[in-house]
Amino acid sequence: MLTALFLAYLFSLILQLFAYIYWTYGTTKNFSANLTHFDSLYFALGTLTTAGSSTITATSETARQIQALQMGLDLILIGFAVALILARYSNLFSASRPEFPSIRTGRTIQPQLPLSRPNRTTRQINARRRRTQLRVSPVPARRKQAADVHKLKRV
Repeated sequence: MLTALFLAYLFSLILQLFAYIYWTYGTTKNFSANLTHFDSLYFALGTLTTAGSSTITATSETARQIQALQMGLDLILIGFAVALILARYSNLFSASRPEFPSIRTGRTIQPQLPLSRPNRTTRQINARRRRTQLRVSPVPARRKQAADVHKLKRV
């Protein structure tokens, strides 16, 4: 909740700042029309959302530089917002996955244990890992079957 309020405040602050700057420079020397308070807010919001409008355009180099500055800050702000949201809710994506049978062996694959757990010694953790590891025979199945048949013939 606090993250959303912070981002909303940050976006509105940038929008108000640039609306004031556009209103200050809002003459026909810099724009296609004289900008009122609402026109400057409309132009700043159109630049922020990249919707733009053909009714108000920046005609002077100064106005285009201010608009380019707003575009750059908007991109940084949007990147910051995405990074903040991902950092805030990344624990939702790190949940443990369910166990699935292996396609090759048909056995259930045990999930990896974390490197450290509270109230357990390293020796206990390593012993548990050794017990839960998926053990695959190094001998291919056909050779193993042939070896088992050979053992039966000897008896």
